Amino acid sequence: MSVLPVNYFGVPAERWYEHEEFRARVLGEFAKIPRYLAEGFLEEITGCASYPTH
Repeated sequence: MSVLPVNYFGVPAERWYEHEEFRARVLGEFAKIPRYLAEGFLEEITGCASYPTH
């Protein structure tokens, strides 16, 4: 299975922080990660760095 996100914002993905709506979407999704980890929807992958907590 492959996931290919669609970029609707007209700026390169590596410059997401420069576009107001793109930045809001990224930060909104990022904010969901702790809850998803707590509820078991996401799980840390052995051998990879943990989710930053600070």
